[in-house]
Amino acid sequence: MKRYILDSSAIIAQPSTTSFRSPDADLVVPDVVVDELRRWDSLPSSGSLYGPLIDRALSSGTLSIGPTGPVGPPDYSAGLPSGSTGPTPYQYRHGPTGPTGPDTDRGVPYYGPVAPDVGLLSYAQAQRAAKSGDDIIVVTLDQAMARKARAQGFGVAKPQEFLDDARSNATPVPEVTKVVDQIGRFQTKHLALSALGGSAAAVAANLCWAFRGPILDTMNAWGTVSVIALAAIGLYALRSYRRAAYGLGEVVVGLAGAIQVLLPDFDVLHIDSLTSLQLIAALYVMVRGLDDFAKGMDGTPIGFAWRRWFPA
Repeated sequence: MKRYILDSSAIIAQPSTTSFRSPDADLVVPDVVVDELRRWDSLPSSGSLYGPLIDRALSSGTLSIGPTGPVGPPDYSAGLPSGSTGPTPYQYRHGPTGPTGPDTDRGVPYYGPVAPDVGLLSYAQAQRAAKSGDDIIVVTLDQAMARKARAQGFGVAKPQEFLDDARSNATPVPEVTKVVDQIGRFQTKHLALSALGGSAAAVAANLCWAFRGPILDTMNAWGTVSVIALAAIGLYALRSYRRAAYGLGEVVVGLAGAIQVLLPDFDVLHIDSLTSLQLIAALYVMVRGLDDFAKGMDGTPIGFAWRRWFPA
């Protein structure tokens, strides 16, 4: 029997990993991974569908929850020991390092709440000890997780490799497949609306700038201030609810600003300080836009692929 342990990256990239039963495979999601997926549901880009996906998969019997239990020294949630200042922020997330203790690559002690990668590997170790005849395989797209799992002797598979291997004798479960399809439709809609919203915001900003003279001629000073304030509120709302759209708009505005500086008679050999500052400002706006786009796509396959190349 093969026991596949899924991490959050596998489910985000391929929600269909939870949508079938196989007589040759036992599919488990550690409880810390479930908690992480439920936290993703708070993001506008997720559609609040990962929690329902796990619930539907559990009720349909396509997967089970793996309890990780406490790991490492005592939990400090009830208060710090006398004279203790508690873990450092790095230790809180990653465990102790240096001469005082091993790091998480070598297998824990761990301070504070269990991190998903630590909890997953702790569960895998427990399963290997309890079920020595099973093949324990970690399904992940996270390269750091894959390295840690291999270092501890576990098999590693990417989500598509897992699907190709496990689905050969599998039975699809329509109740779970329905939620998987909902996630796919929501993410496609989210990306399309983000692209349209960002393009519309960028076009509107550039048109306002291009026709700023006639626009300002029709308003007095207080009218101009009011319009700017309303525009700021509207853009902040766009950033709050459609951050990817806001980010794409920033990229387009920054690119348009650079083009206006460079065209039509730019001479690279005679760049003055004002031109340099304008180009730097345009570059800064584009970098901020890419950062907002990445944060707006968190909780989606695109967001995870982005983080593989550009870690936060």
